Amino acid sequence: MPAYRLRPTLQPPRLHWTVLLLLLVFTNLLFGEIWLIVQAHWIKKATGRGRALKWSIVNLCMLPVLFVLFGAIPELAIGYLGMPRRYTETVTGKVSYFSLLSSTHLNLLDSLPKVGCLIAVMIAIATAFVMRAELRSDPIDLNTHGVMTFFFGPVYFQYLLEDRIAVETSHTIEPRT
Repeated sequence: MPAYRLRPTLQPPRLHWTVLLLLLVFTNLLFGEIWLIVQAHWIKKATGRGRALKWSIVNLCMLPVLFVLFGAIPELAIGYLGMPRRYTETVTGKVSYFSLLSSTHLNLLDSLPKVGCLIAVMIAIATAFVMRAELRSDPIDLNTHGVMTFFFGPVYFQYLLEDRIAVETSHTIEPRT
């Protein structure tokens, strides 16, 4: 009869949740987006499903889009439609077609960051709940709550995964060679 030994299961990413929380505070939540990718990669290795990884990569790709929407576009609007043209109409007393056109463009450019921020928030929430669904699925079976997922996302997931490390032992056996 062959001898058997316990096969260790795939260990979740190792980072204490308080360290993760501190890194989130010091990096203005940027590290949380990166850590979601690390957690989603572990979920893909553990379950074989890559839906959470795809969503977390899309979530991370929204950061440069937000930078462009909040940084570059308002600066371009101020430079292109900026101060010298606005003050010329007050001196002459005439309203030109260009000033009407520039105010319309400025209003459109003003609403663009708001729409982009709304889309980014929706993607971030969807990513958190896709991760929650994957963590609740068959091989992992974590009991996650929606409110904690919504407010604390990667820190909450790391806290639950850390508890899993402490109590997890695999009962799968394989022949010793």
